[in-house]
This record gives sequence, structure tokens and C-alpha cells, in this order.
Amino acid sequence: MDRRPLDVGGLTRVLHAIAQEQIVPSAVEIDVPVDGRSSISVQFDGTLAGMGRRVDRMRELLVEAGQVSDAGIAVDDGPPFWWGAEPPGEAMLKVTHVVGRAGALAESLREAAEATGVRCALRGSALVGVAHVGLDAPGPESFARFVEMARAATAALEGTLVVLRAPAPWRDAVDPWGPVAGLPLMRAVKDQFDPDAILAPGRFVGGI
Repeated sequence: MDRRPLDVGGLTRVLHAIAQEQIVPSAVEIDVPVDGRSSISVQFDGTLAGMGRRVDRMRELLVEAGQVSDAGIAVDDGPPFWWGAEPPGEAMLKVTHVVGRAGALAESLREAAEATGVRCALRGSALVGVAHVGLDAPGPESFARFVEMARAATAALEGTLVVLRAPAPWRDAVDPWGPVAGLPLMRAVKDQFDPDAILAPGRFVGGI
């Protein structure tokens, strides 16, 4: 079931409504492009009789929480084109969040993008708590500022942010991994098994 478009606030309301219902979707995927006109795709598995009731209730939730007409909802046999694909962008981040807080994360990222002049798009699995963020930035400074603000937002949602790829000047301006719990223990293990630091030195968190 795919619905377009939702603004980011509408996306938050829809995800909150789904979390409060006992409709048990198999997957909830979201797409938040640069313009913020978001889509949500909800997958159900089961018998046709059992799915019919859940699909009907999902339709009601989308209309109520999204405050849109029923015309914006489609029921399909397959996923939308963006399902499982990375969002566009010269840089790519991976973010995590507490399950059920994907809408809050999308809102925080949009605020960070507006404050830093960055263009960002997000696609993720709301039930898993993982999303990818594609970025286009004017330069290293705006990219670094966005990563700083976005990392603070994910931390507030008990999540993390990792820079998967970025142009070299952008990547050099940030810590790709960010704060990592247990780093002293990881250093101790690395030192024990690789005392001469010859195995991929500096490629892991904290320069390990």
C-alpha cells in the first residue's frame, strides 16, 4: 500500500498511528525526498481474507493521520520503485533510531538540512529502525555541520550516524563513525591481536 504525497509532519502522524494499531504489517518503508513530499509503503503477509481487514484499516489510518483523501492511496501486489534502493546524493549516511521514531528523525534531518543549506533525502525501514540518507552539500563545511546536527538528532533518538561514503574533502572534515561505546575495549582487543598495527591500520572506528 503506497501513498503519495505526505509532508514530513503527516509522515510522523501516520507512523505513530500504525504503532498504536494491531494490524501487524510485515514491513513499513518510507521515502522522504528532497522536497519532503514523502511516501510510505506498508506490506502485509497472510491470507486474502485476513489481509482485507488490515488493508481496510490501514487505508483509514492513512486518511485520518495524513488528513488526505482516499484518492492518494493505492493497493498493489508489488513494492514501489524506491523500495530497497539508496536515496540519491553525492554522500551517503546510515542512521539508526528507536523503532517508531522514523518520523521524528526525518523531521530533525529536514531541520538540519534547512539550517546548513544541504539537500538530503531519506529512505528507510521504520519497523527496523534503520535508514539511509543521501546528501548534496555546497562544500565540506556545510556537510560537516549537517553531520554534527544530524548526529545529535540521532543520539537523542538513541541511534547512531555513520558516514558510508562522501567525497574525500567532505569525509576529511568529519569523524565518519562518531562516538562509539566500548572503544577502549576495542582498542585493547586490537592491540592484543595486532600489536604492530599492520592489519588495516586506521580503517575502523577511532582510528583502530
